[in-house]
Amino acid sequence: MKRMIIALVLSLSALSLSGLTFLVDTHETMSLNDMETDRKIRVVSVESGVMDTLFDAGHIFFNMMTIPDEDGVTVGLEDSIELARNEGVDYLILLTPDDGGTSWALYHIARSSALDEGYVDFSGTDDTLDDRERWSQVGSIAASQMMARVPGN
Repeated sequence: MKRMIIALVLSLSALSLSGLTFLVDTHETMSLNDMETDRKIRVVSVESGVMDTLFDAGHIFFNMMTIPDEDGVTVGLEDSIELARNEGVDYLILLTPDDGGTSWALYHIARSSALDEGYVDFSGTDDTLDDRERWSQVGSIAASQMMARVPGN
């Protein structure tokens, strides 16, 4: 039993050592407190779908939401990249959900370069699911598209 536990711990350690790190930055034009329920579901579910896919692939992620401050000023891309760099993150994911789906952009932090960007349309998801599950599926599809662009994945 003791050997089995040690083997499990060693295999989990190896898995976490092979994972990449991501900062998932979801851009929104208003705070969660000011959003209608449908919009909250969309934003949170898209981000959750991305994070679930990263987790299932053995990656480590941090998330944040970029919203305008009280003066209406939103943090720029350079600030998100700098934060990712300071935290030692390998990749930055920018998500911008809208009524029809979500746009995404993937940045390699060490190279300070964009790898790719894309858009996942809500209408391309399974319409037998409820909205929360469909928006999560949008996030999962976006994450899968991004992972295909990460070298070694």
